[in-house]
Amino acid sequence: MELTIQETPGPLSGLFTDVNSAADKIGSALNNATNSLGCSKLNAIDKGQFAQYPGYAKTYDGYTALDSSQA
Repeated sequence: MELTIQETPGPLSGLFTDVNSAADKIGSALNNATNSLGCSKLNAIDKGQFAQYPGYAKTYDGYTALDSSQA
């Protein structure tokens, strides 16, 4: 759901002049639809899980991939 909310402004930019207002309405609708599910908020991601994919070479948000000499 978070990804949907974050990516909403792009596709809406060709349809609405006030993208933020439209995105807020979509975000509110999604939040209302999912609040009753009782899902806990994701507070952190264990980036160590990516170590099992040694071919992944991008570095982002504090995660640094192993280079080929370390694999």
